Amino acid sequence: MDAVELGVLISMIGVLAILIYGAIWFFKVINSKDDK
Repeated sequence: MDAVELGVLISMIGVLAILIYGAIWFFKVINSKDDK
C-alpha cells in the first residue's frame, strides 16, 4: 500500500467522520427545538 492509497483512505475516513458528526449535530438541534 503506497502513500497515495493511504492518503485517499485517510481523507475518505475524515470526510465520513465529518458527515456522521454533522448528522448527529443536526439531530440534536432538531430535538432541542422540539423540546422547546
